Amino acid sequence: QIAASNPFSRFMQKQRIKREYAKAAKKGGIKSANKTAENAGKAAKKTAQATKSTVSFVARHWKGVLIGICALLLFVMISAGVTSCVSLLTGGMSTVYYEYEVEVPYNYYILNVNLTSEDMAGLTAYLMTDEQFDAYLVYMQAKGNRPDLFP
Repeated sequence: QIAASNPFSRFMQKQRIKREYAKAAKKGGIKSANKTAENAGKAAKKTAQATKSTVSFVARHWKGVLIGICALLLFVMISAGVTSCVSLLTGGMSTVYYEYEVEVPYNYYILNVNLTSEDMAGLTAYLMTDEQFDAYLVYMQAKGNRPDLFP
């Protein structure tokens, strides 16, 4: 009853059941799906019983649980404080920065470039061998077997 009253536990239980059904469906068969449904029901009952017993324990020993939670929070706060103090001390003592500037003379050069423009047809004839150029001319005459692409 307690597990059924918790919306999160109900949601998680439904998700587990859905995953089990999906696994059973992949493995195949109605028998395995029915077996999975039975197992899901048993798991749901066990989860409800475990939740009920946990809530019952906390209700009976609420002072001890409260002391345990406070001790845990105190431990976390102290350890975080010690860690930050240690890093502050080690960082403050060992960090030394040296800054200096040096002026270095260097030589610079100006590059002048002259570009020439050539026709694509002349360039292909220049770069290809005679055999490659003949194949290129045949290819261009057939328009690459794609007349719709090269009008």
